[in-house]
Amino acid sequence: MILTSIEQFKLFGALCYYRQDETTFQQQVTALYHEQAVSTQTVTLSNQLNVDDYHAQFLTLFEGCGDMQAPPWGSVYLDREQVLFGESTLEYRQFLKNNHIEHDTDTREPEDQFGLMLLATAYLAEQGQQAEAKELLSEHLFTWAPTYLERLSANTSSPFYASLAKDLVTWIDTIRQELSLTVSAKTIYRHHA
Repeated sequence: MILTSIEQFKLFGALCYYRQDETTFQQQVTALYHEQAVSTQTVTLSNQLNVDDYHAQFLTLFEGCGDMQAPPWGSVYLDREQVLFGESTLEYRQFLKNNHIEHDTDTREPEDQFGLMLLATAYLAEQGQQAEAKELLSEHLFTWAPTYLERLSANTSSPFYASLAKDLVTWIDTIRQELSLTVSAKTIYRHHA
């Protein structure tokens, strides 16, 4: 993985996992724009967000407030029962354990959260564990990410995150091609809202 893409994994991961202050949020979007990883539309929409709207949208889309149109956890898509902490989460947890990565976020959230998985990929790549980073993507994240991002791009809560999701689809396809990844075919149980 090239160094630039590691930084992109971190930035996208942070945008989809941490509720930021306004300055940090704008800096991350701008950095991704300078790396040509997000569109002008995404930057424009980020600039139109005030901090209260951003926090409300983040709460709705990533922290599970109410009925979520696009839940950001893999097991919701990969497990027949569409539940958190399902079988796919347990498999991913074992992968993390095998690679000496501890899930220590002080929350009861499953490890298979989209942004958190991007951050874990960056961590593995930075540690020189390229094969393991590729395995995380091809066996765990990219198996369900397209379905999740399709739903996120159709969300009615946030035009910014809808646009970011479209950028992420393009970015993931680029990463997949650059790394010559063969993504495992897994059954997706939750397709539509």
